[in-house]
Amino acid sequence: MILWTFKSGAALWVQRRNIGLGGLRPREVLATVHGCEDVYLLLQRLAHGAVV
Repeated sequence: MILWTFKSGAALWVQRRNIGLGGLRPREVLATVHGCEDVYLLLQRLAHGAVV
């Protein structure tokens, strides 16, 4: 889903700190089920135009 949403920028996106994830990098939180859910919810919010 990350690759679909961000296309070629996905590799960079997962390495950058994200306010929507409490300042963590998506690649750091994707290691757990809870983290995957957090990233999924963040992507859903972004896809629907939410400002994060």
